[in-house]
Amino acid sequence: MMVDLELAQTVVDYMNDLSKRDRQAVAALISNRVPCNQDISNHPTCQVVQQCGGFSVGLLGILNGLCGIYNDGPRKGYGPVAAEFDSVGEGRELVGFRVLRNE
Repeated sequence: MMVDLELAQTVVDYMNDLSKRDRQAVAALISNRVPCNQDISNHPTCQVVQQCGGFSVGLLGILNGLCGIYNDGPRKGYGPVAAEFDSVGEGRELVGFRVLRNE
Protein backbone atom coordinates (compact mmCIF):
# COMPACT_ATOMS: atom_id res chain seq x y z
CA MET A 1 0.00 0.00 0.00
CA MET A 2 1.36 3.37 -0.98
CA VAL A 3 1.34 6.21 1.52
CA ASP A 4 -1.81 8.34 1.48
CA LEU A 5 -0.48 11.78 2.48
CA GLU A 6 -3.93 13.35 2.36
CA LEU A 7 -5.26 10.79 4.85
CA ALA A 8 -2.10 11.22 6.94
CA GLN A 9 -2.74 14.97 7.16
CA THR A 10 -6.34 14.32 8.21
CA VAL A 11 -5.10 11.97 10.95
CA VAL A 12 -2.50 14.53 12.10
CA ASP A 13 -5.07 17.34 12.21
CA TYR A 14 -7.45 15.11 14.19
CA MET A 15 -4.78 13.97 16.65
CA ASN A 16 -3.56 17.56 17.15
CA ASP A 17 -7.14 18.65 17.88
CA LEU A 18 -7.56 15.84 20.42
CA SER A 19 -4.23 16.62 22.07
CA LYS A 20 -5.23 20.28 22.48
CA ARG A 21 -8.35 19.08 24.29
CA ASP A 22 -6.57 16.57 26.54
CA ARG A 23 -2.82 16.31 25.99
CA GLN A 24 -2.26 13.85 28.84
CA ALA A 25 -4.85 11.36 27.60
CA VAL A 26 -3.55 11.43 24.03
CA ALA A 27 0.07 11.16 25.21
CA ALA A 28 -0.85 8.11 27.29
CA LEU A 29 -2.59 6.48 24.34
CA ILE A 30 0.35 7.13 22.02
CA SER A 31 2.93 5.94 24.56
CA ASN A 32 1.08 2.74 25.42
CA ARG A 33 1.61 -0.52 23.55
CA VAL A 34 -0.25 -3.77 23.99
CA PRO A 35 0.74 -7.34 23.19
CA CYS A 36 -0.45 -8.58 19.82
CA ASN A 37 -0.24 -11.82 17.90
CA GLN A 38 1.88 -12.71 14.90
CA ASP A 39 -1.05 -12.21 12.52
CA ILE A 40 -1.04 -8.47 13.33
CA SER A 41 2.76 -8.37 13.20
CA ASN A 42 2.57 -9.82 9.68
CA HIS A 43 0.11 -7.14 8.49
CA PRO A 44 1.66 -5.37 5.48
CA THR A 45 1.32 -1.83 6.90
CA CYS A 46 0.62 -1.93 10.66
CA GLN A 47 3.76 -1.05 12.58
CA VAL A 48 4.57 -3.55 15.31
CA VAL A 49 7.64 -3.94 17.52
CA GLN A 50 9.13 -7.20 18.67
CA GLN A 51 10.34 -7.21 22.26
CA CYS A 52 10.77 -9.66 25.10
CA GLY A 53 9.97 -12.60 22.82
CA GLY A 54 6.63 -11.21 21.67
CA PHE A 55 5.01 -8.50 19.60
CA SER A 56 3.34 -5.26 20.64
CA VAL A 57 1.40 -2.56 18.85
CA GLY A 58 0.39 0.98 19.72
CA LEU A 59 -2.09 3.50 18.44
CA LEU A 60 0.53 5.28 16.33
CA GLY A 61 1.49 2.01 14.62
CA ILE A 62 -2.16 1.37 13.80
CA LEU A 63 -2.73 4.92 12.48
CA ASN A 64 0.39 4.68 10.35
CA GLY A 65 -0.80 1.35 9.02
CA LEU A 66 -4.04 3.02 7.98
CA CYS A 67 -2.09 5.69 6.07
CA GLY A 68 0.29 3.21 4.43
CA ILE A 69 4.05 2.81 4.58
CA TYR A 70 6.89 4.07 2.43
CA ASN A 71 8.23 1.35 0.13
CA ASP A 72 11.67 2.92 -0.34
CA GLY A 73 13.82 5.87 0.64
CA PRO A 74 14.96 6.90 4.12
CA ARG A 75 11.60 6.09 5.73
CA LYS A 76 11.24 2.67 4.08
CA GLY A 77 8.89 0.48 6.11
CA TYR A 78 7.52 3.36 8.16
CA GLY A 79 4.35 5.40 7.91
CA PRO A 80 4.02 9.17 7.57
CA VAL A 81 2.44 10.09 10.93
CA ALA A 82 4.84 11.15 13.69
CA ALA A 83 4.27 12.07 17.30
CA GLU A 84 6.64 14.75 18.57
CA PHE A 85 7.82 14.88 22.17
CA ASP A 86 9.86 17.45 24.10
CA SER A 87 12.13 16.53 26.98
CA VAL A 88 10.79 18.04 30.19
CA GLY A 89 12.82 17.43 33.33
CA GLU A 90 13.22 13.67 33.52
CA GLY A 91 10.23 12.93 31.32
CA ARG A 92 8.83 13.64 27.90
CA GLU A 93 5.85 15.80 26.99
CA LEU A 94 3.74 15.39 23.85
CA VAL A 95 4.11 18.44 21.62
CA GLY A 96 1.91 17.33 18.72
CA PHE A 97 1.74 15.35 15.51
CA ARG A 98 3.02 15.95 12.01
CA VAL A 99 3.33 14.28 8.63
CA LEU A 100 6.81 13.05 7.73
CA ARG A 101 7.58 12.98 4.03
CA ASN A 102 10.01 10.49 2.58
CA GLU A 103 12.74 13.01 1.66
